[in-house]
Amino acid sequence: RPRLWAGRLGHHVLQTVANMSCLLPGPSLDARHCVLTIAYMAEASSVPLRLSSLARRKSSSEGLLRFLRLATLTSFALSRL
Repeated sequence: RPRLWAGRLGHHVLQTVANMSCLLPGPSLDARHCVLTIAYMAEASSVPLRLSSLARRKSSSEGLLRFLRLATLTSFALSRL
């Protein structure tokens, strides 16, 4: 969606700054690496949700939609709870 480009660009700039601050040497480096890992696991869990949205827009089969709903619930439970 072209109209959202400014917000997406801002999001990526902010995310880059946050990631770099976690990767730079300094006190509590292990804890910052752990937090960064957890954040990326949570972000990866949104992939099935996005696929599900695409599948709904393309009027995919009910079997595929059911599978993606289950994959979304499972990935959220494993990475965010």
